[in-house]
Amino acid sequence: MKGLDAEVIPSLRQGFLDPWAEQTPNAKLFLKAFWRTTRNNPQFISRLKRRYSLFKETIAADPSLIIPYPEVELPQNVIPFSSRKVG
Repeated sequence: MKGLDAEVIPSLRQGFLDPWAEQTPNAKLFLKAFWRTTRNNPQFISRLKRRYSLFKETIAADPSLIIPYPEVELPQNVIPFSSRKVG
């Protein structure tokens, strides 16, 4: 996948809680419950695949629907976060 670190991809497939965002006290519990309910549910997985396919077809038919991620100018004292290992 272009633009994603190899370390990030598994978390996108499994679901995760954003470490930079505020979470409710039960957020981990709900994530676990969602994961247990959906991971072995062929109907849910099939529906996700159909929805993703429809999304890709829609974007391919009309690329103007793509909203680019805005460039953000960071203050000088902020270093962009990356999961890539240094060194």
